[in-house]
Amino acid sequence: MKNIILSLIIVSLISTGIAFGLSEFIDFWKIFTLSIVIQFAGSYIWKSRSIVYGEDAISEIADDLEELINRTLLEVECPCGKYKTIEPVFINEALVLECPDCKNKFSVLIDTKTALITEPLAPEDVYAQLQTANEEKGSTSVFETIKEQPT
Repeated sequence: MKNIILSLIIVSLISTGIAFGLSEFIDFWKIFTLSIVIQFAGSYIWKSRSIVYGEDAISEIADDLEELINRTLLEVECPCGKYKTIEPVFINEALVLECPDCKNKFSVLIDTKTALITEPLAPEDVYAQLQTANEEKGSTSVFETIKEQPT
């Protein structure tokens, strides 16, 4: 209620200012009424646009959420082999299902493992490279070559 009264006061003040400014050319009350109507119409149009943009944003978020859930869908089969379903499966979350055919409960387990993508350095290859570098320099110690290597 307080916001409505404050809005009406602001609209009235703006309309009064416009009406006083244009009262030399047109009647004060006509301009006052016209400016109130224009402000209400402008407010209605502004709110309508913001609602449309808000609905678009909500629709976009809903589409993104649906895509995310679709990425987690997995076809799950009961160990008895008679029942298959598609369920969203998440890591670190237990999914327990009941087979309508055999009436047993079964769980879906997701096992995560790491995989090495880069090739590891073989120690014997590194040692052989250091020895070759020593022989080319005429050095006798592998450790001298290591000290000379930039870090």
